[in-house]
Amino acid sequence: MLGLWIEQTEGAKFWLKVFNDLKTRGVGDILIAVTDGLKGIGEALEAVFPQAALQTCIVHLLRNSLSFAGWKERKLLAAALRPIYTAVSAEAALAELEAFERGPWGQKFPMIGPAWRCAWERVTPFFAYPPAVKRLIYTTNAIESLKGTSRNRPCSPEPGLSLHKSSSDEQWMTAASRCPRRRGTPRRGFSPHAGCADAPALLTSHTSLRAL
Repeated sequence: MLGLWIEQTEGAKFWLKVFNDLKTRGVGDILIAVTDGLKGIGEALEAVFPQAALQTCIVHLLRNSLSFAGWKERKLLAAALRPIYTAVSAEAALAELEAFERGPWGQKFPMIGPAWRCAWERVTPFFAYPPAVKRLIYTTNAIESLKGTSRNRPCSPEPGLSLHKSSSDEQWMTAASRCPRRRGTPRRGFSPHAGCADAPALLTSHTSLRAL
């Protein structure tokens, strides 16, 4: 993990600052960014890392779809949607989406199909990867779990963790990258602005970014 950023509001300006900070710290490129539909992140990502792919969190899209149904119907509706995101390719997924729209659940909840189509460009990138990788990048739940764990911890500083507050009330904290030779030991002389080119992955609030 390279860092956690906490901000009162999210938008293109905030994400542009985050991505520029990462580039300054040594991140050469980002393979794929997984997000739950954050405002402005697409524009900022394209400006700083133009070759990066942006993937919508499938779990969040599924939750949004299930919100149209009552509790008793959600399990069956989820089963009807499952063939879309478990398809072997983007083309097969589109065929499953069309079948869903023609089927009883698509007819009962006609707003679900257009919601998936609206986000389709950012739904399909993960289909290009093998199943083992898909399981890592189709959702941001791992980041939410990390955030939930951090909320339950005491606010006292920990080794290798820095917390900063700017004049604009933005707070951010960066965890020290782990030394590959001594597992679990914070790197000596760690700075939030130190180069992080050797870090294998990046996790940000509600967003998962896989760095090359």
